[in-house]
Amino acid sequence: MVERNKELDEAIRYIVDMINGELSSLTILGFKGIGKTHFILNLHIILKNIFSREPDLFKKFDLVFLTTLFEFSEFYKSYFSEIKKKDTFLIIDDGDQIWQKYPYELKELYDKKNVVILSTWNSSRWNSLKKKSIALPRSKTMILKKISPKGCINIMKSRLQKNIIDKKRWPFTFDAIELLAELCDGNPYTLMNTADKCLNYALEKKLDIIDRHSVIATSTDIGLFSRNVRKKLFDLTRSQLTVLKQIWEMTTSYKRGITASEIAKELGITRSAVVQHLRNLGKKQILHVSRVKKEVLYSINPDILEYVEKFIQLIDEGIEGV
Repeated sequence: MVERNKELDEAIRYIVDMINGELSSLTILGFKGIGKTHFILNLHIILKNIFSREPDLFKKFDLVFLTTLFEFSEFYKSYFSEIKKKDTFLIIDDGDQIWQKYPYELKELYDKKNVVILSTWNSSRWNSLKKKSIALPRSKTMILKKISPKGCINIMKSRLQKNIIDKKRWPFTFDAIELLAELCDGNPYTLMNTADKCLNYALEKKLDIIDRHSVIATSTDIGLFSRNVRKKLFDLTRSQLTVLKQIWEMTTSYKRGITASEIAKELGITRSAVVQHLRNLGKKQILHVSRVKKEVLYSINPDILEYVEKFIQLIDEGIEGV
């Protein structure tokens, strides 16, 4: 599992506490698509291995995995009744959905001393119920964090290696993979879903390779690219906005990239301060950087120019100072 070793170790420590009677339940929280099901399936495999090495655990617990892959039916109610009678290590995927359908039956299981429960919940659902002061399972919680951009790139590479057709090279260029990793915001489901749409786009347009522009075209169609750009722009500091607005005005006027010294002169601040802001804007891929002889020229990233222009129209035209 990519970037989940620490979280797996943490979960295993809690599971040992559950087996030893020191903890009654553990709820794994995460947003949709973050990988909760994959995570708990791995924990289920680990638990089966533990049980196979420790025969006494089979005598102590029935190991049961419950998921919404089963249709909601009377099956659950009768199943809950059976579980109550036994010492059970119960694993529940999509616990929030089952809790919504059978809150009283599940609450009764959580209150049973002979039942320990490992489950996954959607973070949004958990937080929503918490804000409304609606009863939640009495449980220890841990959160599955976003995957880093580097981790998302590794996921893409791994998936592409497993799906090579006729031993051809990967259909994605590396800058396309980097952009996909950025757009998915650390969510593996969004990453692979968008990658699939890019492949469909390539087939439709009869492209031999998927580059950055193909990813932009696909993600724009599904609204992902614009949401990502808007988030970047709204997250800018007041000082960064000032510099960005200045670059936009000067490049529009000069019809070329602008140097850090030119920006500093216009804003009346030190060049070193401007360079720091330019560096931060560059990390967010808002700027395009080019070199002409010994000069470094800055302009708005052409991929997002129209979004920046619309955004600047919305911000306060009287922003001054850095």
